[in-house]
Amino acid sequence: MLDCYAALSAIGRDERRRRIPELLELVGLKDWGDIRLGKYSKGMLQRIGLAQALIHKPELLILDEPSDGVDPVGRIHIREILHRLESQGVTIFINSHMLAEVELFCRDVAILRKGRLALTGTVHDLTTGVGYRLVAKAVPDELKTELQRRAVAAPAQNNGTFEARFASREAANAAIDLLRSAQCEIEALSPTSSTLEEVFIATIEGPVQEGGVK
Repeated sequence: MLDCYAALSAIGRDERRRRIPELLELVGLKDWGDIRLGKYSKGMLQRIGLAQALIHKPELLILDEPSDGVDPVGRIHIREILHRLESQGVTIFINSHMLAEVELFCRDVAILRKGRLALTGTVHDLTTGVGYRLVAKAVPDELKTELQRRAVAAPAQNNGTFEARFASREAANAAIDLLRSAQCEIEALSPTSSTLEEVFIATIEGPVQEGGVK
C-alpha cells in the first residue's frame, strides 16, 4: 500500500525502497510491511495511515483523530513522532474529540460551536486560571461562613477540611490571614486551572458571543 501511494506521489523507485522501511520503523510496524491490511488492528491501521501521510515528506500535516483506537503505549509513540516532526519544522493540524490528547500535544487550539469559530488561544492560556484554591483544616463554622461569603466557590467537604476558591491573590491572602488568626491549619494554596475538556464544555454550553470568537 505504501509503495502504491508513494508511486502516486511521484516518488521514484529507489527513493521508495529507502523511504518505506524508514517509515515502517518510525511508526512501529517494521515487521508488518508484508502483511495485508485486513489483518491489522484499528491501532495498526492508524499507524500505517500516519506513515502514508508522511511518505512524501509534507511540510503541512492534517490529521483526523490520529490516536483513535490506539493503545496507551501507541498513543505515547504517536505523540513522540508528532513532536519529532514538529521539531523538524512540520506544521501539524489535529482534529480530535480526545481533548486530553490534544492538551498533551497541541500548543494552540480552536473550538468550533455549531460550525462557527467560538474560541481560540494557546492551551496554557485557556487552561490556566486567575484564581486560587485554598484548603484548610479545623475551620470554625463562623469563619467558614465568612470565607464562603468572600469566595467565588466553596464546595462541600465531608472529610474535616474546608476548601474555597478565590478570584484573586489578594482575596486568597486575606483568607489566609483570617485562618491564621484563628490558628487553623492551612493544607494547600494553589492557582486554579481547568482541563481543556472543561474549557470545551463551557464554550459549547455557554452563551453565544457576538462575532463568534471570544
